[in-house]
Formats: sequence, structure tokens, C-alpha cells
Amino acid sequence: MQPVYAHQKYILNYDLNDPIKIHVPTSGGKTLCAIFFALREKYENQIKLIKTILTYPTNLLSKNQFEKSIVDGLTKWVGAREIIRGIIHPVEKTIKPSKWNDFFEVCGAPTVVFELPAKLGKSKLLVSILTGEILFNMFNEENKLELGERKGRYLMNILEKIMNYDHIIITSPDLLGYVAQQCYSVSTGWYNQRWKDELSVKFWEHDVVVDEYHFYDPYTYINLENTIKRLNLQKILLLSATERTSYFGNAKTISFRTIEEEFLKDKVDTIIASYPIEVNLIEDRIKIDNKHPSWKTIYFFNSVITAHEVANELREKNIRLTEWTGIEKSKDELNNIIIATSAAEVGLDLPLQEVHTEFWGHDWEVPSLIQRLGRVGRFESKYPFKAFIYIEGAEQPYIIKKAFNAEYITKDKLTEILSKAYPVYEFNPKDYVSYYLWDEELIEELKRKWEIINEKINFYFRPPQTQAVFIWNDHKFVYNKSVIENKYNIELVRNVTDMPFWRTFGLSEYKIISIKEKRDWKKPYDGKLNPPYRSKKWFIPIKQSDNII
Repeated sequence: MQPVYAHQKYILNYDLNDPIKIHVPTSGGKTLCAIFFALREKYENQIKLIKTILTYPTNLLSKNQFEKSIVDGLTKWVGAREIIRGIIHPVEKTIKPSKWNDFFEVCGAPTVVFELPAKLGKSKLLVSILTGEILFNMFNEENKLELGERKGRYLMNILEKIMNYDHIIITSPDLLGYVAQQCYSVSTGWYNQRWKDELSVKFWEHDVVVDEYHFYDPYTYINLENTIKRLNLQKILLLSATERTSYFGNAKTISFRTIEEEFLKDKVDTIIASYPIEVNLIEDRIKIDNKHPSWKTIYFFNSVITAHEVANELREKNIRLTEWTGIEKSKDELNNIIIATSAAEVGLDLPLQEVHTEFWGHDWEVPSLIQRLGRVGRFESKYPFKAFIYIEGAEQPYIIKKAFNAEYITKDKLTEILSKAYPVYEFNPKDYVSYYLWDEELIEELKRKWEIINEKINFYFRPPQTQAVFIWNDHKFVYNKSVIENKYNIELVRNVTDMPFWRTFGLSEYKIISIKEKRDWKKPYDGKLNPPYRSKKWFIPIKQSDNII
């Protein structure tokens, strides 16, 4: 085995059941840390079955980790030998040798089969990926091919194949979300309680690694934490370059520097693959030069729409680029200009020399800023790594100007100065609707807050940050008007709703008229219990026959 970092060796020797958090700088070897967490008991007992789920916050990161980082970690550091790569067929339950370019075209689970080294028993290890887009495509194909069948049989077949071997499943929270009993939209026509119970059994007592755990919005985090509790997943590793003390508060936080001191005598690596970055503050908006850069440069925009419009303007000028936004994800080779949003800010290990990003001066942006600047300075280069932070219109710009008084900065120093400059956001789960939906008593408490004590109220949710539907007074109500407007044409019904509690905010009611031919892109609801602004209008009554969930 090649030399490892102190935190990686610590995980390899960790034998407790307590959930733990480890915070290391970007490019600090979190992927290998996750692999060691999955294999650690195998080093002690070769017959121990590896059962681990690695969750990543975006499909893009899941794909990147699956195709590159995890394969490299298993072969170069663990000594595993790749036997075959293919796709688990959802009907035949066999691995069909195959290559994949676009996961959205895959019907099945892309899988790499390894043979572990002799010290781990030479057993077969299946590394499979099941992202949200793979699940969507698989369910869609299943529905078209086998009308009348309940969706979900293909997924069960694949899991039955995987569970017979040592296995690591790479996924986003979508897969775990299907077992959530309250907080995810599961139409009774497709997913019944028995199906969800069966799926829960498949995941029972797995080890779980939640990578970049800071990335999740509070709404999604609450549902993820409760899903993990419901599945009896107790051996949990939480990884991130940025700490959120209010997330997973029962986890034990491991000091990165303390671990280094503990394992110093073992001659572990202590130099993280991180090189100083030249930081430039620009009091302007992002402007992209028409001249194609000589090295790979990524531009981060906070708005999906703005990023997509900028990408289209550049294409009209015949400038080659790669776009990673919620509207389009380029699948061809990586160009020197990359237009991106938050979907590309975490974990991606790419040969980037320069990064440009917006910063509006809010404390909740700090984790994103750390991650975005962490995309550069990940390899040795004869050219300086550069970061440009655009602060036009930022709140209290003097704070960030004061923070960045040095031209060159390391990533751990970056985290330190931003943490000092911006106060920690105090997260209160009771501010969010999803907190109440995991317990009958809490649901009753929510009904009291909404002043609908004597009404029957049912909830349906989709993850993450999309519409919530509840039934009240023989109406289906949807809040998050913006998400509904993405897909449907709506019409004003009442200027002010007559629903108790909510009418005090002056919220209007709308009804759905028709499905739009082309989807819009509007900012989604953040999941909070109370409207942040009185002018925001969320409520849309829907006829019972209309099926939007």
C-alpha cells in the first residue's frame, strides 16, 4: 500500500460505531478515506461482507467519483484488480460487459467488478452507481416496456444481484429517499408500503458515507438524516472541507491536526495536494473574454439561467465551451472554458488552472466559495493558480476585502479566514416543514401552527427543494409557486387565500390551467415553514383529478 494521509490511516483503524465527521481541505483525499471506511473491517476479518453506500450531493460528482477516483483508489492504494466493467441487467440480473458514455441512456446499474488482494480474501467487490438520472431512466423504461407492472421491480432485481457480493453503491440521496415514509412523493399507483418496506430491508445495516455533507439545503438534510435513522444506519462517516456544526449534531468531530500529530510516528503523508492560489477581488460582474484561454478555466454563476444565457452567447460567437448547469450538461470532452453552477463546485478533480466566481457577500455562500476556489491548486504547475472573486453588488464588501488582504493563500488558510469573517449560520430544524413529517405527534404540532387542528391533512414531498402538496378542505394545495410555474400555466383564483394562518401573509391562490410546452427556470422554495417575504405567493388549489405528483 502506498503512503496515506493521517486521517485516512485513522479511518482504517476506526472500530467504533459512533458517527464521525472529518473535515479536510479540498483535494485532501476524502475519496480514499471513504474507501478505507468501507474496507476497514475486511482487513480484520476476511469473511466480513462489505456493505457500504457512498452518497454524493450531485449526479455529476457521483459520476466523476465512480469513473475515476474510486477506481484509482481501489487499484493504486488497495491493490484490487479490475476484472470486468459492465451494466447489471435489470431483468436477467447479470453483468453485461459494456461501456457507458451517458448515464441517462443506461437501463441498469453501471458496475465495475474488482478482485480484492489476498490480504482481503481475494473476494469479488462490486462497485455500482445508481444516480437519480439512472433511476429515472430505468423506471421510465420499465413503465413503457411492462405496462401494468408496478415501478420498482427493476431496482429490486439489481439490488438482489449486488447484495450477493461485497459491494459499494454510489448514489445521490434519491435512492435512499425512496424509503422515506413521509417526505417524498410516492404516488400510491406506483410505490406501495410493502415495496418501500422491502427496499428498506435491502439497505438495512449498511455503512454510509455522506460526502460533502455541508452541500445539502436544510430541507434535504432533515429528510436525509431521518432516512438514515429509519434504516438503522449507525456506522456513518461524514466528509467535507467545510464544517456545519448544526448538521448531524450527534456525530463525533475529529480534528484533522490532532490526527496528524497522533500518526506522525507512523510516517504518514502530511502534505495535502494543495498549492497556493492567487486571489483577486473584482468589483464588477463576471465578464468572459472572447479569446479562448490557453488553460482550463471554470466560471461559476449563482444563477442557472444567467449561466445558461452566457453559455449560449459564447456559442453564438463560435467559442467552444463545456456547460454544467441545471439546464444543460455537456457530455463531450472538457473544453478550456467551463460554465458552471453549484452542481460542479464539490469534489470534482479536474485539471483546472483558473477559477472565476460570483460572491454576493452572504454567510450562507461561504461553503460554496471555499469549494469553488478549491477546484484549483490541486496539482503541481509551473503557472500560478488564480481565483477571481466578483463582488459587484455584494452586501458589506468591506468584509471580504479585509479578509483577503494577502495575494496568495492556501486552502486551509482560506477556510480559516472566511470562517472568522462570516458568523456561523444557526440552523434550527423546527423552522422547516419536513422536520414535522416524521412523527405523528409532530404532524399534529404542525397542524396547530397552521391553525387547521380539526382538518385531515396529508403530505406529499419530492426531494429536494421541489413542490410540497397537502390536502386541506377537499383541495390539494401546492406551495412553492415558482416550481409549479416551471411546468404549468397558472391562473389567479383569489388575491388572498382563505386558509387559516396563511391568509395573514396576504398570499394568493392559483389554479393550474395547462402544462407548458417549454419548461421555465425559476428559483425553488427553500422548504421553510414560514414565508420569508409577505409578497411571495405560493398557494395553488388543484382539482383532485389532476395528478402532478
